[in-house]
Amino acid sequence: MDKPNSNVTQNTWAFLRDAMITPTGFREYDARWRFPDDINLPGITALGLGLGTQ
Repeated sequence: MDKPNSNVTQNTWAFLRDAMITPTGFREYDARWRFPDDINLPGITALGLGLGTQ
């Protein structure tokens, strides 16, 4: 999986294909994003894969 982007235009093929995770969603002991403005479905998948392999 490629490195997630921090900005992908909604309603495009890239939004459905490429992972988007904004770095501001990570907190000290928390992680918060607004869907789909800050994270998209491929981004959630990438985050889950990353957390699941730790």
